[in-house]
Amino acid sequence: MPEARRFTLLFYIFLGFFCFVLTEILPPMQSPDEPEHVKRAWFLTQGVILLEHPQGNLSGGPIDSGLSDYMVFSKQWNQRPDLRLTQRDIATFESFRWSHQNVFSVAAGTGYYFPLIYLPQAVGLWTGRALDLSIDKSYRLARGLATVSVIMITLSAFALYTPNGLVLALLAMPMTLFQSSSASLDGMATAVTLLALSAFMRIMREKEAASPRLFWIMCISLVLVCTCRTHALPMLLLPFVAWFSLRRRNLLPAAVLATILSVAWTMVAMKTTAYSETYGHISTDHRLLNYVLHPGVVAGYVIRTLCDSSTRNFYFVSFVGDLGWLDTPLSAHAYKVLGILLVVAFALALPRKFLRQRIMEQGVLVIMMVGALLLTFLALLLSWTPAGSPIIVGVQGRYLLIPALFLAYALTDTEKRGQVIGNMLPAIAILLFSVHQMLPTILFRYYIAP
Repeated sequence: MPEARRFTLLFYIFLGFFCFVLTEILPPMQSPDEPEHVKRAWFLTQGVILLEHPQGNLSGGPIDSGLSDYMVFSKQWNQRPDLRLTQRDIATFESFRWSHQNVFSVAAGTGYYFPLIYLPQAVGLWTGRALDLSIDKSYRLARGLATVSVIMITLSAFALYTPNGLVLALLAMPMTLFQSSSASLDGMATAVTLLALSAFMRIMREKEAASPRLFWIMCISLVLVCTCRTHALPMLLLPFVAWFSLRRRNLLPAAVLATILSVAWTMVAMKTTAYSETYGHISTDHRLLNYVLHPGVVAGYVIRTLCDSSTRNFYFVSFVGDLGWLDTPLSAHAYKVLGILLVVAFALALPRKFLRQRIMEQGVLVIMMVGALLLTFLALLLSWTPAGSPIIVGVQGRYLLIPALFLAYALTDTEKRGQVIGNMLPAIAILLFSVHQMLPTILFRYYIAP
């Protein structure tokens, strides 16, 4: 096994072990919008694919009333950094039982996500209910299975293709570690994105020698991530670039099918999801058409948003790590240290010379990054920004991880460069510093009174 691959796998095993430890430390439902994602996973156990919106309600579905009560109890710590969990609170969490009676519950914003990506969480919840475990144990089983799935998928991705140090540095950020340890969607979406990117890079390296299996892995991964992350839709360029490079006619139908499935689900979900009442009776597709016909309006929103200094600072903080429900920041100096280390990781990943044979893959990855950034702002403009707002509201720094990974994969290949360990040093430093910062931050936020 090459030195770079061996080191990468060992690095991520340690990273994954820390995430698994976090699943036991973190209180329930303390990731942003985690209850909504758990609801979506539960809906999958009930066979619900498209959400309902009866009698003018926002989109949702049937949920066990005991699980609903469990979620309501967990909300008291959201945006309340002054509250700590007591032994009584922990006992209360453990007391919730399955009622086996469903009630309708709104799952804000999750109607756009094809639910298959929630399979690990759904298996955990279904197994817990089938074994008559408490809801707390069922939830922790779901969270644990999600984290283990993230670890295994990411290790599979890195076994296919060894990334550079910048990719590992991005995965070692406190926010990425925190989200990978929750029952939310972010960890699985990131892992599947890495699998698609790694399969693509392996294909582009091996060319005619590439196995057709790699192409199918890439296409299946693309459908999973593009149907749950709208801003990842530019990734649909990958199978066509790979097909053009391989010149195998039998691969084109798979690329077309992946595109049709992803776009069709996105359009159906937009049409059937009742998400926000911000725009009254103006449907999402009508607003989208208006912005497509008037791109200058969108550009104006993006420029005003990026020119707002407080918004830029929020993006950086929530990208590096603002834990909990964005109510648990790290220490002030942590952002400076992690920011500097990220810059160093980026500098070391830059190519030392122009490689003409890589221009196609690098070009498409950069185009994907730009497209993903624009779609991120457009999606939040459509679904979250109030009418009359001068800037786009709702974008969080963690949404920018996937575009950042596109850029990281576009940079030079560690397998083609010497001093592998030296190029990985910023990622090692970021991981160790993140662990050092996160543990006391979480413990003092949720358990230890100041």
